[in-house]
Amino acid sequence: HEFASYFHEEVFELQSQSVRDFLVDTSVLEELSPAACAAVVSNPDARNILEEVFEGGLFLSDLDRELSRYRYYGLFREMVLGRLMRRAPERAAELHRRASTYFVEVGDLSRALEHAVLCGDKVFLADQLELLAEPMCYSGLLYRTDELASDLPWELQSTRPSLLLAMSWRKSRRLAFKSSQRLIEAAEAVIAARAESGEYTDY
Repeated sequence: HEFASYFHEEVFELQSQSVRDFLVDTSVLEELSPAACAAVVSNPDARNILEEVFEGGLFLSDLDRELSRYRYYGLFREMVLGRLMRRAPERAAELHRRASTYFVEVGDLSRALEHAVLCGDKVFLADQLELLAEPMCYSGLLYRTDELASDLPWELQSTRPSLLLAMSWRKSRRLAFKSSQRLIEAAEAVIAARAESGEYTDY
C-alpha cells in the first residue's frame, strides 16, 4: 500500500499523459520491445516513449539495451497491472488481444496464446487456437493447444476444423480413438458445409 501510494503521488501523477497511458497499457507485457509496445498501445512513437521511460528511471530494467528490450520491475508491474484489471477490465482485455495478435505476427506462438487466454474472451481464444493449431502441432505444443481447447464449450470447438483436427491428433496419440473419430467427423462436416457454400475451395 505504501509503495502504491508513493508511486501514484510522487511518480505517476508527475508524468505526461502519454507516459502515464504507456506505463499502464504496456504493463500487460512481460518483456517490452519497441515493436511489441507499438502494437499494444497503437502508437508509432512507442520507441521514443520507451526510451523516455527508461531514461527517467521509471521502474524498467534493461534486458538488451542495444535491441531496446526491457522489463518492468516485478512489484511495479504487479501493482499497475492489478490496478488496470480492477478499474478497466475491458481495456485490459483489448490490450491482451492486441498483444496476442502481435505475437502471432512475429511467430511467438506461446505468448500469443498466453495473451489470448488472459484477455478472457473465449471466442477470441477459439479463433486464435484455430489460427495456430497447425503451427502449434509442428512446434511440439500440441498438448497446450488441446489443454486450452478442452476448456472451451463444444459450440466454439465444433465450428473450427483445424482445432478439431489438432484435438483429434492428441486423442489418437493417447489411444482415445473413438473420441478422435468424433472430432474428425465434426471437422469433416464443417469443411463440407463451407466448401458447399463457397467459403472453402474443393482443395
